[in-house]
Amino acid sequence: MPGSATSGFAFEDSVVNSDLTEIRIRCGDKHDNIRCIYANGAQTVSHGGTGGREEVFHLAKDEAVITVWVWAGWDVDAIQFQTTTGRLSPNRERALMGFKGRASGVVHNIEPIWSNTRQLGSLSVAVGEMKGTKSGTGFDMLSSISDPFPANLKSIKVRSGDRIDALECMFTLASGGEFSTGRMGGGGGKEQIFTLNDNERIIRIEGRSGSQIDRLQFFTNQNRSSPTYGGNGGNPFIWTPPFDGPASAANANMCLLCFQGTFGGTVFRLAPVWAADPPIKFSLNIESYDDITKEMTGQPEVGWSDQRTSDNKTDQVVTHRSTWTMQASKSSTVSLTTESRSKIGGKAYVEITVKGKAGVPCLTESEVEAKAGLEVSSEHEWGKSATDGEAVSREFTTTVEESIPIPAHKRLVGRAVGYQMKVLGLKWRGTMTVTYAGGSSKELPVEGTIDSVSVTKIHTTYEFEDI
Repeated sequence: MPGSATSGFAFEDSVVNSDLTEIRIRCGDKHDNIRCIYANGAQTVSHGGTGGREEVFHLAKDEAVITVWVWAGWDVDAIQFQTTTGRLSPNRERALMGFKGRASGVVHNIEPIWSNTRQLGSLSVAVGEMKGTKSGTGFDMLSSISDPFPANLKSIKVRSGDRIDALECMFTLASGGEFSTGRMGGGGGKEQIFTLNDNERIIRIEGRSGSQIDRLQFFTNQNRSSPTYGGNGGNPFIWTPPFDGPASAANANMCLLCFQGTFGGTVFRLAPVWAADPPIKFSLNIESYDDITKEMTGQPEVGWSDQRTSDNKTDQVVTHRSTWTMQASKSSTVSLTTESRSKIGGKAYVEITVKGKAGVPCLTESEVEAKAGLEVSSEHEWGKSATDGEAVSREFTTTVEESIPIPAHKRLVGRAVGYQMKVLGLKWRGTMTVTYAGGSSKELPVEGTIDSVSVTKIHTTYEFEDI
């Protein structure tokens, strides 16, 4: 809990079954008072004294606080909130509902109470209790993560001897990239790396601290633990994330993302940053489309054509086997609506599946082009995956074989055409299944649009001429 004082009166706000609409704060050179007001008119007790000036932080409809930054020494010096509509703030899963801590004439220490019932998006973060002292230069690894949603903690690099000299967190992204927070601390001690397996998360940290961080050891949801880093100085502590249900690894809904604290030649002060269980897979099932005819404009253009002849100079009917081969192409963009993106936390690299064989009913253009149709989706055209909002291009060979009887003394004239079909802004609805590292999954209703340009079907016509 940020703030080190044990004086004052303990408080803990009750979670109200209503949205938080205002946070009222009194502050000067310290954080003097805090209280919360809700949409149904309820409000918490005013925690703290009457010093400083009053500041009111208003929340709009459907806006929620998802990050709380606290600067604290002996008492709470400053507090700042970040919401779901903040410029760099990703949509997250749990909303701020109140506070707990200690207060008298000023607020001595404070920590947030996160809702366990409301789901605003995909991810929430919560900062654990600080350990150590306030010496050194402050750092916040979360600031190096532009969007926590697709970032999975992959390994922690620790430098230690008889204390923790430095920490560095390495991440992988859902898109396949990697990045690091950089080293926080000095160059002393021996470097060791604790690497996590696929779908493995850190759900408990044990350590020791006094005037610095003396020892750390990490424990995972796969019943595995790291070596013990550091020495025997200081007092023991245990960090665990908020839990959803029974406090066991199987039910942990948050895991370690990174750290914040202070450092110099060693790590003086440290707190864990817990994040919601990271998603590892997105599967989109497109279930229905709007009327495709509303999105078609003009006649289809010819994207490929071929012509062949075959003569029957005999007095009998001859069967001609006609084979047409075309290099087909398709470029499609599947885009989620802004509301659907907020449900899953942003753009996602998704697998595309479609119910039914055709996906979209064929569109007949005219009597001559009666076979001209557009299929927005089929297995070999999509491939296996696509990225929300980015075009996916596919090329493949398609072949049509037909047996045509040619009457005696007639010439068969065969023509084959591949029409370039375009559809822009075709609306669809479906279900996004998000699978998380711990093995759980969640189905979310989503919608969006498809833009598609394709030359995928061979359409043939035949006629006969006298020889």
